[in-house]
Amino acid sequence: MSADVAMEDAYVAGKLWKAVMNSSNIDTVESIHSRASEQSYMVHLGQVAPPTCYDDVNLADMIVVVGEDIATTHPVLYARVVEAVVNRGVELVVVDPRMSPTSLRTRSLHVPVRAGGEVALLNSMGYWLTHGLSVAPSQWSLDNAQNAEAYAEYLKLYNPVYDENERVDADHLVDLCNGPSEWVSQLGNRDSSGYLKSFDVPTLTGLDPLVIQDLAKRWSLARNVLTIWSSRLASAGDNGAAVSTVINLHLMTGHMGRPGAGPMGLHTHAMGRGGFDLGGTPLMLPGAVMGGTGTATPALAETWGEEYAANAARLPTGKGAIEMLGKAKQGDMPILFLMGGSVSAQLPDLENLVDPALRASFVVSTASHLEDPDVAYADLVLPRPSWYERESYFISSERQVARSLPSLAALEGTRPEWFVLSLIGPGMVSAPLFEFDSSTQVVEEVRRATVDAPADMRALLLGDPLTGARGVQWPVVTERSAEQGGTARRYMGQDGLGPGFPTDSGMATIIPREDPTMRRPSSPDYPMTAVISLDGATWWDGQLYLSHGGDVVRPRDVEPAYVELTREDATALLLTEGATAQVTSIQGSMTLPVRFAQEGTAQGHIFMPWGADAKTQVLSPSFPLDDNGVPSWSAFPVRVEMAPEPLE
Repeated sequence: MSADVAMEDAYVAGKLWKAVMNSSNIDTVESIHSRASEQSYMVHLGQVAPPTCYDDVNLADMIVVVGEDIATTHPVLYARVVEAVVNRGVELVVVDPRMSPTSLRTRSLHVPVRAGGEVALLNSMGYWLTHGLSVAPSQWSLDNAQNAEAYAEYLKLYNPVYDENERVDADHLVDLCNGPSEWVSQLGNRDSSGYLKSFDVPTLTGLDPLVIQDLAKRWSLARNVLTIWSSRLASAGDNGAAVSTVINLHLMTGHMGRPGAGPMGLHTHAMGRGGFDLGGTPLMLPGAVMGGTGTATPALAETWGEEYAANAARLPTGKGAIEMLGKAKQGDMPILFLMGGSVSAQLPDLENLVDPALRASFVVSTASHLEDPDVAYADLVLPRPSWYERESYFISSERQVARSLPSLAALEGTRPEWFVLSLIGPGMVSAPLFEFDSSTQVVEEVRRATVDAPADMRALLLGDPLTGARGVQWPVVTERSAEQGGTARRYMGQDGLGPGFPTDSGMATIIPREDPTMRRPSSPDYPMTAVISLDGATWWDGQLYLSHGGDVVRPRDVEPAYVELTREDATALLLTEGATAQVTSIQGSMTLPVRFAQEGTAQGHIFMPWGADAKTQVLSPSFPLDDNGVPSWSAFPVRVEMAPEPLE
């Protein structure tokens, strides 16, 4: 499914696949951007989805943005950040190898960490907070987070000033754990005696130790710290290590469980939570309930029927989007259903995975226009209305359910995905599971199916009342809560669901993770690191302003992809601005025009936008997959050289 799938489409698709077809091979492209974040929330805090909300930007006094150009990818939220910086003097720290518009457009402290060095940086800040400033673990942490003392001991390995002789006894770490301790056995940076070795933080991060110590001091002086990240941090193929380390640092210092403080992972597509929360991924059932347990919630059993709910609950975790394409390429998945539009353009490794996989399968595509890249692969096209031609319900990164109304009449013959799937379902099952006449009717069933689930929407407003309320955040359990906008924040009594966290112990859990990419040997054939992100001029213009039967004209041409590198790196490669560079990764090669990066960008890095022309998608890898089924597509090694011939 497309990354921005509507919640009613995801719900009906998940119901058809899991309850009727007995298959959990269903996924949204948003998974490769956000699955690591969702899994990390579950492991550390007990449930998926962030504990914070956008209003926390207005209450924080330090905002840390890690690895994301939110000025481009999330401009509405960035406008709030700018307002907080300008009007309230909030300190903005941008941790990113690239000097991006997020840093340039307002007052900020830019920290040019090397891509892949985020775990080392955050843990090194934790070292200084714990062993340099002696302000962590906080009393809040000792009272509300398991493994705080073990984490303090582990952080000795991350001194900003590298000490190659520092060691930590792994057995002692286990003894210090007052929660899960299996993570200790998974740590691989050991000497011949089995002791854990220290990390060369300056080399891993590319930062002076004084910079890290200064960051830690700023963190210690802040009353409320809010940390924001999105796809690049969650798509690093690092088993979620970077996201986990963000959460660990918040738990260790007590910046959690109150307004203005905590971790905030953003979905790449602003309204992209629907697939996660309504069962449109291999992992989840409606209501953000983990699947594979064998037991359905009573509400789901009552709504779907015990037999069909049990079918869905007992299914093992299915294949993610990348794994499904891998199977299709091998001929083991003969039919692929691309739902929501532009799915093929949203995936990495176009030439080696996406193209051969789709050509090897019978492809059914829902598309709103013939320019949709999925149409080129489709054996059967089901015409769908665009998002501005239909009523839709979406869920944002902050768990807010909102309703979108059509601004144009749908073209004749187009049908939304939930409608098409509701016609297919009765041909597979005699039970009345798909009797839907409108988007609102689907969401009304969602309310009944999610009672007592983490994403409890039993009192969600529907139709015009939801539009008038401008959205409601789940969980929304009572009518009074719905009228007040739902639940803005979660945990520690903020959600009205009791103190602490939704875990057996009532506590959150600190679990340190090593970044496995640190142990992968570098290759002299690919000495630079490509950093990938969305760019408004190369992506959004090509996706949002699509033709509508000739009635809507794109406001401007879509810019082609480009490669951005520092002047120093360009000079060493004999490249000038506007010249043509050849960029090569292990997946392929592409010629791109050269742009110079802003001063302050870390050398050794290039930036390439994820463009509508799909050039970057050719270079980005799809394998190996980490434990979350995510490849390291957002930062990967490349070689840059002068192209043999200039671009025409």
